[in-house]
Amino acid sequence: MITIHRGCARRRVRGVSWTLDRNVAEGFARGHRAIRNLHPVIASTRVPRAIVLAAFTERGEAEVLIDPRFLPVQIDVERCFRGETGRQGTNVSTCSVSGA
Repeated sequence: MITIHRGCARRRVRGVSWTLDRNVAEGFARGHRAIRNLHPVIASTRVPRAIVLAAFTERGEAEVLIDPRFLPVQIDVERCFRGETGRQGTNVSTCSVSGA
């Protein structure tokens, strides 16, 4: 089992691109490529290594691609406040996210 993270808008938690690096996920939650997230979150979960379709390290993002159909139903989601991230700038909650 590996822990993966995804920084995104709340409505995009179930996606293909994840990272092994929580700091990278925090950066994506704040916004990336001049796209600002109105409802930024950091999603984290544990998945079997076997569902990883590909892994990329070229851009320093520790990116892993997974098939979202194999994500667990229960995913930990942290809501980020006003672009702040990290333990002092997040509100931790667990939510159940329905499949795509």
